[in-house]
Amino acid sequence: EPTDSAVDLHDHLVEEADKADAADLPLKDVTYAVFGLGNRQYEHFCSMGKKVYSCMEEMGGRALLPLGIGDDDDDIDRDFDQWSTKFFEAVKGAGILEAGKTVDMTEATVPSFVVQKVMDAARNKVNVLASGSGKSVHDPFMAPVTVVRELHGAGSDRSCVHVELDISKSKASYEAGDHIGVFPENNSDVVRQAAALLGKPLDFCFTFGMPADVDIAEDLGDLPVKGPVTLEFALMHFADLLSSPSKAALKMLSAFATNANEHDRLVKLCSLDGASAYDEYVHVPKRSLLEVMSDFSSAKPSIGAFFGSIAPRLQPRYYSISSSAKMHPKSVHITCAVVKETMPTGRIH
Repeated sequence: EPTDSAVDLHDHLVEEADKADAADLPLKDVTYAVFGLGNRQYEHFCSMGKKVYSCMEEMGGRALLPLGIGDDDDDIDRDFDQWSTKFFEAVKGAGILEAGKTVDMTEATVPSFVVQKVMDAARNKVNVLASGSGKSVHDPFMAPVTVVRELHGAGSDRSCVHVELDISKSKASYEAGDHIGVFPENNSDVVRQAAALLGKPLDFCFTFGMPADVDIAEDLGDLPVKGPVTLEFALMHFADLLSSPSKAALKMLSAFATNANEHDRLVKLCSLDGASAYDEYVHVPKRSLLEVMSDFSSAKPSIGAFFGSIAPRLQPRYYSISSSAKMHPKSVHITCAVVKETMPTGRIH
């Protein structure tokens, strides 16, 4: 389905394509290219991209190159790199655009939250996460965990746990087949490593704020939290430190590399012609952001830039609810496999 912002475009294209007359095609002088985003786990894979491509064709548009397909179940960045390389070659051959220049990121151009150091905040005002209704991802309820029970026997080499969450004081309700979103936390060892790489103490206390520039603020999205919070708390709750960094994150990180070799390598990894290098270094070994920052230790981003443009926000993990609200209206049960595996880099996941 189209995203909310593309519904009008989708409906307009379908309507115009349906009434297009072969004798007077409205887009006969238009050149177009489409790259579709999707995931092969879904039944209607990339159907929005396919629909846009076919509608443009039905209205007489001339495709610059075949439809591009991005599969988020594999490596969507690689798919786009391969397609966009062909796209720019086709654009160049068609004489539509002139060549531009590659612009290096600088510390000043990296979108960043405003970070204000706090010296004298009352202890009960620091590191506060308000408990909400539990009815949406934007208003989570701090549910007490009342039961964690292993379901496998002592002789099993696998682990699956039964978890019970108390929602009696929330405003949330559920039905059979619903999902529950659980916000994860980074463990203390990971948080300590991240703080050391940022060059700040764990107890550094600060508030987040939005920059005055409206365009930059839009790029950043919502504040993780206003604060005041300590760096330890912020890294634990808001920074996805263990997922592989995107090329965009590496580009932002390159702006802070004081070592010339590290800077140049980061720029290479996020370039079009660095696709195979990125694949080999990041995607195949599933190298985490934390591991990348360890390898490029001269790149010490500001806290505002780190949370704004480099570290993705930790996202809730969704689980099928395995209890019945008729039997357990005040608690939610999860049946959850516990994963423990060694990544190609040696990191225990």
